[in-house]
Amino acid sequence: MSKLKEQNDVILDVGCGTSKETDTIYFTEYKFCPIRAGPEATFLDISIPKLRIKNFIRGDAQNLPFRGNSFEEIYASHVLEHLDEPLKFLWDARRVLVRGGRLHVWVPNFTCREYDPSHKHVFNYYSLKSLFRDRGFRVFIRLPFVLVGFLPKKIGRLISALFTYEIYVEAIRN
Repeated sequence: MSKLKEQNDVILDVGCGTSKETDTIYFTEYKFCPIRAGPEATFLDISIPKLRIKNFIRGDAQNLPFRGNSFEEIYASHVLEHLDEPLKFLWDARRVLVRGGRLHVWVPNFTCREYDPSHKHVFNYYSLKSLFRDRGFRVFIRLPFVLVGFLPKKIGRLISALFTYEIYVEAIRN
């Protein structure tokens, strides 16, 4: 399913924040996935950066300022829940991804809503699955909870849905 970033992949990190260092480490299926600032990585955030970052673009995730079919990978860690219109972001992400491109999204689980009142939306396993599928993505969702592997699949998914803090979605553009 998930692959680590290829050396020549063109990547977009949406919602990177204002003080990103030159290297960002993402965890994809418990593996490190380094993204290096350089010609292959572009960082986008609505705020002005505090550090000088090569390839930083100030922009809106709901109106991505890029041509279609521009990126092999898009990363959006804890972005979707803050957007006024997350559906606009998903449509636009699909537009700028190449066919077979991957959108990696991390969101808090709906059970964690009380942790951050700035969240405009809450998501769960089922809402995310239909949200991405309805926008033309193949979807793989991870609910990281350690004991799930020792339980029957349906019970494990239910326990994960209730007790995991974060949900990871890997969506592949059809």
